[in-house]
Amino acid sequence: MRKVNGLAMGMAAFLAMGLAANSVKAEERLLSSNFSREFRGEQVIDLGYELRFSGMRGLLNSVIVIASSDAGRGHVELVIDGRTIDRRILGRTLESIQFNVGRELYPQIRDVRLHFKGNVNLAFFAAALDDGFGNGGGHRPDPRPVPRPNPRPDPRPDPRPVPHPVPGPQMLSQAEFDGFMRELQIRAFDSDKQLIVNQYVNFWSNRLMSMHQLGATLGQFRFDDGRLGALRSLRRIVVVDTVLMNTVLSKFDFDSNREQARRILLSR
Repeated sequence: MRKVNGLAMGMAAFLAMGLAANSVKAEERLLSSNFSREFRGEQVIDLGYELRFSGMRGLLNSVIVIASSDAGRGHVELVIDGRTIDRRILGRTLESIQFNVGRELYPQIRDVRLHFKGNVNLAFFAAALDDGFGNGGGHRPDPRPVPRPNPRPDPRPDPRPVPHPVPGPQMLSQAEFDGFMRELQIRAFDSDKQLIVNQYVNFWSNRLMSMHQLGATLGQFRFDDGRLGALRSLRRIVVVDTVLMNTVLSKFDFDSNREQARRILLSR
């Protein structure tokens, strides 16, 4: 391919813009213009990328190419969605070629490409769009969401497993509490009873204890220190009832310990 002087190519591009503007209707606008390229062999230009990047919508009326071929044997094809729309031979001098698309709606068109073959001097290429109402350049997409019709319900059963609700904590049954009390009664020392309380509290991760059951539990301890230790362990599963609080506090021997137990029960 012969070398093309940069100044000459720039002047050719300037003239090409004027030729292209004259070949487009007044209500249309040129988009995605590129200048001064030289191809040897085969080259593909993705014009659809330029259109997608601009974010424009509208009717794609035509694609304009201004180019020449050194040997006069190069050609250019317009391919839309894999379908060749037209093929033109390029002469030795710059000429304006307009491919008429037929007012196809873009972006329903997925792919617009220009295929060049031979030694080609490309000065300019562009796409001419309008919005179908005589307004040039297409229009920007409406930012509002497009209402979509509700799809028909699928008659097939949903293969996904149905999530079952996780049951919440349940109150201790009488049988569970009786077994706990038997374990406390056979221990002689408060320290041993405290170990039993700790074991059962860890085991009862999904159980709740009533104030009556708490009072009966504290009654198994001999000293206030043991009762306070058991209360601290059981507090996180006890359902506090302030009406029954005095019944629980009566298990303590000293007023100071009763006040401390009250604070433990009312803490969160």
